[in-house]
Amino acid sequence: MAKKGYHLENLALPGQYTFRQGEPGNYIYCLDFQALRAKDRGSYYQLFTDAG
Repeated sequence: MAKKGYHLENLALPGQYTFRQGEPGNYIYCLDFQALRAKDRGSYYQLFTDAG
């Protein structure tokens, strides 16, 4: 979609995507669905923060 000039703006479950029109670009979107217990979320999010 980004190559056609449509950029992901919002995602609402289950599977409703909102795009905005703009300049074509080369983007890759990745969604990660996790069913984590509240006590495990902090370390899971920290993993991505540490990775940049």
